[in-house]
Amino acid sequence: MRHLRPAAHVRRDFLTAALFLAIASVSAAQQPPDPVAPAVITRNEAGQATIRAVRVTEPLRIDGRLDESVYSESPPITDFIQTLPRNGEEPTERTEAWVMFDGTNFYVGARCWDSAPPNKWIANEMRRDANQVRQNDHFGFMIDTFHDRRNGYVFYSNPVGGRIDLSEADEGNSNADWNPVWEVRTGRFEGGWTIEMAIPFKSIRYMSGSGQSWGIQMRRAIRRKNEWVHLTPLPTVMGGAQGFFRISAAATLVGLELPPASRNIELKPYGITRSTTDRIVKPAVNNDGTLAYSVLQQGTGLVDAKAAVYGTATNCANQGLNINADLNGTQHYQGRVTQLADGTFKVTSPNGVLEDKGYLWGNGYLWGAGYLWQNGYLWQNGYLWANGVTAYQELPESLRTLVDGLWALHTNLYDYAGTFGEADRKRVEEHRKVFASTVYETEHPVVRVHPESGERALLLGHFVKQFVGLNAADSQRLFSILQDHITKPENTVRWRWKPNDVAIWDNRATQHRAIADFGPQRRTLRRATVAGDVPVAIDGSRSRVIKPELVAVAA
Repeated sequence: MRHLRPAAHVRRDFLTAALFLAIASVSAAQQPPDPVAPAVITRNEAGQATIRAVRVTEPLRIDGRLDESVYSESPPITDFIQTLPRNGEEPTERTEAWVMFDGTNFYVGARCWDSAPPNKWIANEMRRDANQVRQNDHFGFMIDTFHDRRNGYVFYSNPVGGRIDLSEADEGNSNADWNPVWEVRTGRFEGGWTIEMAIPFKSIRYMSGSGQSWGIQMRRAIRRKNEWVHLTPLPTVMGGAQGFFRISAAATLVGLELPPASRNIELKPYGITRSTTDRIVKPAVNNDGTLAYSVLQQGTGLVDAKAAVYGTATNCANQGLNINADLNGTQHYQGRVTQLADGTFKVTSPNGVLEDKGYLWGNGYLWGAGYLWQNGYLWQNGYLWANGVTAYQELPESLRTLVDGLWALHTNLYDYAGTFGEADRKRVEEHRKVFASTVYETEHPVVRVHPESGERALLLGHFVKQFVGLNAADSQRLFSILQDHITKPENTVRWRWKPNDVAIWDNRATQHRAIADFGPQRRTLRRATVAGDVPVAIDGSRSRVIKPELVAVAA
């Protein structure tokens, strides 16, 4: 019997390979033919598309005006397809796009028609790679330069020029630390807004030579309508910001005449400073300053180098070599953060570089921006909100199927103060007398349908005791998985309080929490409970009161 197993495996592998080849052959046969000039797009019955890139004889002026002759001489791509909210239908607003290139740059331009006046557009973010950009109106594209249908580069911008660039791997692993050199400008016209983007070929990696094909996807978001349109059909579950992840569904881009791939070396100068306070060691170390950055006890000037090495198709055409990779574009702070009994954080042994923005969500990672070091301690004064709608939309399909019918038991017995081992026991008891004098238990759907927008939101929070039908151990494991999805950086926004700030949010679509980063200062919370609508599940079922039984919830 032992001799039969290898043969069985060989037979199974052969059949798998044969099936793969058959599928690949069918897929190739269904691919739309290359457009013949002056046409720039062809489609098949399934909606798959082939795009022809137009060569320009002179470099475009990237000014957002779309006044070069190519925009009038070459027909635009206009037949975009809704992904959300009405999957497969025509968009409610017209979009015209052009794909071009010359010997130096890859260009994409678009004219985004909009029936609403500019004051109705959602465009309020200018920071590069800020999460809020994807929640603005925007237009952009993804290119799969090796046409492996797994990896690509993403570029998009909102009407005021706030931009995002990402590298994508394995249809879902995005790297926002990738910040290439590229140019974008936007403009306005009577009836909408325009955008021009230029990506130097030196900023991306690709296969040299003629006859190359790429993958390309284009997207426009009209956020006031929650409308997301793409160049090719995508399932509803890929609506929203994750649509670019489905690289295998992208259109095919042909007509490119690519320059030889260059051998690039990036040099990034930076400095490292360190200031230390440690009153436990003998002798004690004191930085003698109020801010870590005001007294620089130790500083070193360094250069971070990154080299891109290119070869041919037969010897792995694209390899990257990083020197000091742990410091290149890193966002995680590599030092040690220790929470003390009074709620403050002690920062010791820093050995990394802080870049960009971020926050702390109790996951062991410390993210840059908005921090203040004072006498060796870290202060933030922050608050976090998580978007349950985007969290649900970005769930893998298998998890989404699971949570669609899942219910959770919520209770007020969850004890905020009790989670801190050093908390004052008297204050804990006072808290319990007020907050938990009457035990409430209610079963809520894990996926709630918003009564106004109809959107589905994944909502948990730490009042969840366990999931209905699961034991405590299984509930805890599943809770951790789902909560991690909800609190992913791309689904969250952080606010740093200032005097006179007021924040209003919709608890029917968000989770929120305060960050315990205020040290010895007293934090005052005034809470008012307002009766609202009863949560409704996807199947129309409403939340159910378990304890106390005499409580009635109005429909």
